[in-house]
Amino acid sequence: MLQVTQLAGFTANALDAPPTLATAPAVWLRADKGLFTTSAGSVQASASGDAVGRWEDFSGNGRHYTQATGGNRPALQKGVVNGRPVVRFDGSSKFLSGVDLSSLTAAEIFIVVKVDNDPPGATAQAGLWTMGSHDGAGTGASITTFPFTDSNIYDSFGTSARKATGDPSPSLTSFVLYNVTSVSGEWTSNINGAQHFTTGTNTVGFRTNTAIGVGAESGLTNIQNSLDGDIAELILYPAKLSSGDRTALEAYIAKLYAIAVA
Repeated sequence: MLQVTQLAGFTANALDAPPTLATAPAVWLRADKGLFTTSAGSVQASASGDAVGRWEDFSGNGRHYTQATGGNRPALQKGVVNGRPVVRFDGSSKFLSGVDLSSLTAAEIFIVVKVDNDPPGATAQAGLWTMGSHDGAGTGASITTFPFTDSNIYDSFGTSARKATGDPSPSLTSFVLYNVTSVSGEWTSNINGAQHFTTGTNTVGFRTNTAIGVGAESGLTNIQNSLDGDIAELILYPAKLSSGDRTALEAYIAKLYAIAVA
């Protein structure tokens, strides 16, 4: 078994930061830092229940996710996963948006997430994010659900055509590491380090107006599905990682959030 402190980029007292990889992150959000109660970022969210109107990006690229409408802001909840905080979405109109990722030609994303019900009790509580260029133009056919009411994950991350990826294992009501790669000719998703789905048919495409915590189409005007659950961390890289770098990143996540990663 790999010892975490032996992996490149780690030190024994710096396990709260991801390892240094060949590719630098394009977006890095973590629930223990950079949360503010307003979209302007003037007041820091510090107590459980505080609204989150701004989630700052620690990648250095300034890709902050925000919510200007008070009633649509998720909330900080402390001490939820391995003693660490999360951003909580309640399955009803809570989301963060505003980041343009349309310049990306490849990407790999890692998110630590759980949902309250698997499958959700209603389609309105099945969303995760709005990332890909596929637009069902109001039909819901391109919306990412995690999972849908039929227990299957449908995901449009970084693609021009949504993928029907099947019923995941394990249950998504426990915190999992969900990892998706989108490059030309490949779209692959993993859960806790084990492959969930892959296809050799893929055209990369990202939106100008991405969002977290909601499944939507047509410029976020057709919002149909909201996340009913928690997000602890999200890291997006602008390339497919090497197997060694992916292993190092998975080890960081496993240690930090006490998630068993294959």
